[in-house]
Amino acid sequence: MRGVSTCDQGPRAASIAAGSEASGSAAGWSAAGWSAAGWSAADQADYDEGWVLYQARCFFEAHEAWERAWRRCGEPQRRFVQALILLTAACHLLFDKQRRSGGVTNLGKAARALAEVPDDCLGEDVPRLRGAVAALRAHAERAAPEAALDPALVPRRPLSACAR
Repeated sequence: MRGVSTCDQGPRAASIAAGSEASGSAAGWSAAGWSAAGWSAADQADYDEGWVLYQARCFFEAHEAWERAWRRCGEPQRRFVQALILLTAACHLLFDKQRRSGGVTNLGKAARALAEVPDDCLGEDVPRLRGAVAALRAHAERAAPEAALDPALVPRRPLSACAR
């Protein structure tokens, strides 16, 4: 199910958001350091699509792509993807809807989920992502309610050294 968002980051992002383009493998993904048990090619395609959309600030659409993988995959990937879904929901609330309370709540849930996954899950630098989520949450909690949040604090994809 596709929804409405403020995703207007160019033709490639719009094409992916509309479901008309596959994303391919992102940034040299590598299976080194994690088990592929319970992770399919379809999961990888949805995962990669989610990152492309997320990085284009198409948070709602990234959430949808990651949810497709989450429904199929096993642990620990499932818990990591759940954390990404919570992160995108938080960013959608914080930056697209300006709903601070719900965004902060989802960042807390994402942080708890990230605490439960291996540090190199899916070839990502999970400790770096944990730190970025914590920084965004702290910023959102202490910023004045009427103040715009700094979009530079949106966590970036934390590829581990083996996947770069």
